[in-house]
Amino acid sequence: MILIITTIIILSFIMVIFTSNISPNNQGNISNKIITIQTYNNMDKIEYDIKKIVRKYNSVIVEDSGSTDDTLIILQKLQKKYQNLYIKHL
Repeated sequence: MILIITTIIILSFIMVIFTSNISPNNQGNISNKIITIQTYNNMDKIEYDIKKIVRKYNSVIVEDSGSTDDTLIILQKLQKKYQNLYIKHL
């Protein structure tokens, strides 16, 4: 049971929490996409995943669930590179 829960947590859960179209001054639609990702001890794959995701969304929020590996360090490095990446350490 613990192994199954741990395996599920280790995989990044991706949930689109908000998608809307905004029409400023009737000059066309701007797509505003925000995604929240939950991760735990995912240092081997998190950089690859984030690099792909930040290109597709206006804001990327990563919730690190207390990783004990270098996941948080990698996320902090990526946050300096990508202005649309936000980290929440739980």
